[in-house]
Amino acid sequence: RRDDDVALGAILAAARPKDSLTLWHLLTRVNAANRVLVCDRLLALVRTLDATRRGDVLRMDAGALEAWWTRLPDVW
Repeated sequence: RRDDDVALGAILAAARPKDSLTLWHLLTRVNAANRVLVCDRLLALVRTLDATRRGDVLRMDAGALEAWWTRLPDVW
């Protein structure tokens, strides 16, 4: 568990806008506490994402996740 947190921290610190797809996929694979970290890093990297949907994304709302997904190609 501790090793996973350290690894996630390293991933988030090194992430660049072109890594947004990876971060988007991580949203569904981490616990709720780490989801906040991934979500906030993704918002910091990809300015085209709608920050007002943050709460919905953190709750794993399918519509919010889809809305973010459709905005990711803008940075590839």
